[in-house]
Amino acid sequence: MLSREYERPQWNFQLRPTLGEITRIVYVLVELAECSSDPQWLDLDIETRNGYMDCIGFSWSRTLGVCVPLMGRGKLEGYWPAEEEAQIVFLLYQLFTHPNIRIRWQNGLYDAQYIYRHWHFIPRHGQDTMISQHSCFAALPKGLSVLASLYASWYVYWKDEGKIDANVPEERRWAYNLQDCVYTRECGEVLAQAVTTLGLEPVEATQQALFMPVLRAMLRGVHVRPAVKA
Repeated sequence: MLSREYERPQWNFQLRPTLGEITRIVYVLVELAECSSDPQWLDLDIETRNGYMDCIGFSWSRTLGVCVPLMGRGKLEGYWPAEEEAQIVFLLYQLFTHPNIRIRWQNGLYDAQYIYRHWHFIPRHGQDTMISQHSCFAALPKGLSVLASLYASWYVYWKDEGKIDANVPEERRWAYNLQDCVYTRECGEVLAQAVTTLGLEPVEATQQALFMPVLRAMLRGVHVRPAVKA
């Protein structure tokens, strides 16, 4: 029987992890990647502020994720001491570039350009959900809030919760970051099934393969001659 009752997911988000907790999580995920014959999927999302990464979150299931803050209130030099931040960046580099890890993201070109410009590595791209939506339904909107409303088993609009507001706890923005991750995961899995059902594997493969060439073009940019006016 149809029902209008929906069971809210029991999300387990780590929002203010210690260096030790981040290290443990990364080591576990790397070990899983090394022991598995199948690629292991991570869902990645960053939040930015004033041209810098504010935090970076990643999930490895529809309910589990960790958000690593990089900025914090009252911490003008950054959330972490420089030595600890360097360790965290190296840990994330090892995880996100592991040969058996695949990164899933929404509009990942945005995230990838920040990560490369600030940390000098590119996570191992697997699926951009915005691209998958375009492969399947080119005329429909591609924003994550729209995708989640179509494909998530439980949905309440959350995108306004990520706005920077001094009157709300920082944890709210970090939880928002991880909601982006878990919704990206669920939408990506549903869209992957849709690609197969619709017989669009060649289209999807071609579209996803353009991710790295487009990213390289973005990072390189174009020559500009300021003296020449249009």
